[in-house]
Amino acid sequence: LLLRDFEESTSDTLWQTDASGILQEIPMVSETGEAAWSKSDMLRRGSVFTEVFHPGDARQALETAVEARLPFRDQVVPIKSASGELRWWSMTGKPVIEQGQFLGYRGVAADVTQSKKIEDRIAHMAHFDSLTGLPNRITMQDRLEGLLRRQPIAPACRALMMLDLDSFKWVNDTLGHPAGDELLRQVATRIRSLAQPGDLVAR
Repeated sequence: LLLRDFEESTSDTLWQTDASGILQEIPMVSETGEAAWSKSDMLRRGSVFTEVFHPGDARQALETAVEARLPFRDQVVPIKSASGELRWWSMTGKPVIEQGQFLGYRGVAADVTQSKKIEDRIAHMAHFDSLTGLPNRITMQDRLEGLLRRQPIAPACRALMMLDLDSFKWVNDTLGHPAGDELLRQVATRIRSLAQPGDLVAR
């Protein structure tokens, strides 16, 4: 009854594995008396649990926890749907141990793609100029501080060039701010096209 209530009241997905890490189905009896299986088409029975996720640091962290048979909570990892779309899931799980024997994992999965996109957008806005798309002052300062902590390998050297646009205020005053914004975008595009690999162009 508890499983059925959970199934009907949430979009989360229950999952479980056997001792070898293979995903197993969790039968939940529906009102018609038939078995209702996991809502997710990405956590398929017979798949290796950690291998359903997209390779990367997040998956590696999850694999490390599973290999050590440790519980994990709200681990956000990317996963590809059957259509090939990359989505983000929050995974919570704990090892199942009965009479000293490890039987596998049980847990809950939740699709957090929308909130992840919002977080990424906020993080991008904090480090990039919204008008030109260039790294902003904070990002430039962090990069410079990192470079100053490391000596350049000879014969390499470092240079910082600052450009200012003459009469930019006149453009804004006579042609309007939309024209001034477009001018800044065009200048940013031209400078970026001339930059060499490894150069940082920032506003």
